[in-house]
Amino acid sequence: MSLWFVGDGLGWKQRAVSFAAGVVTAYYIGPLVVWFAHATEDSQKMGVGFAVGLFGLAIAKELFKEINNADLIGAFKRRFFGREE
Repeated sequence: MSLWFVGDGLGWKQRAVSFAAGVVTAYYIGPLVVWFAHATEDSQKMGVGFAVGLFGLAIAKELFKEINNADLIGAFKRRFFGREE
């Protein structure tokens, strides 16, 4: 559901990778945030896991947007070959 709102402008492969990034972030970083916040209730733990996963999803989306908008080949040519375009 969150991917519909966060995943605007991404292809289906990028959406799948963003989803996986959100799941991995929630799985590995979520328990650390729960421990740090001293959350004891199950509803608190689930809410923190959702928020951390959504954060990971948003970070992956922004990375894909930057990659899509970047002129990587032009930057490579300018950096290593000194060519101006």
